[in-house]
Amino acid sequence: MMSVTAVLDGDTFIGWGTNLHCKERIRVYGIDAPEYNQKFGINAKKLAQALILKKSVEIQPVVTSKGSTEDNYGRTVAIVRFVDGSTLEERLLDEGAAWVDPYCRKTVCEDWRSLQDNARDKKKGLWADPAPVTPWLWRARHSH
Repeated sequence: MMSVTAVLDGDTFIGWGTNLHCKERIRVYGIDAPEYNQKFGINAKKLAQALILKKSVEIQPVVTSKGSTEDNYGRTVAIVRFVDGSTLEERLLDEGAAWVDPYCRKTVCEDWRSLQDNARDKKKGLWADPAPVTPWLWRARHSH
């Protein structure tokens, strides 16, 4: 279990690992939330804060395509599970606060795509915009 001490954006947070006794940066596996400066980015961060800040979550590290449980920034890539068994990924997708990442290849990713499609059909969250910009495209357009 990990106690969440800070939420950096909709898909990145810092937690205090009860078994590690140290702070760890977590990148939520399988989703990509709007960047903080992007439309809907603040909404995604606020939802993530409401869901996990100052709460305990289970972190299930995921081995990425690069063969590591860390991303290029040294963050642990993990599925984030609540005590009831649901995941942060499911809750963010259900509220229209994130996209399923194109690299998401686990079996659960199909379930997550269904949640994303359902949120889009209901025009929830970022899907209220008729043409929302994916974070990966937004980053490509705004990197200098």
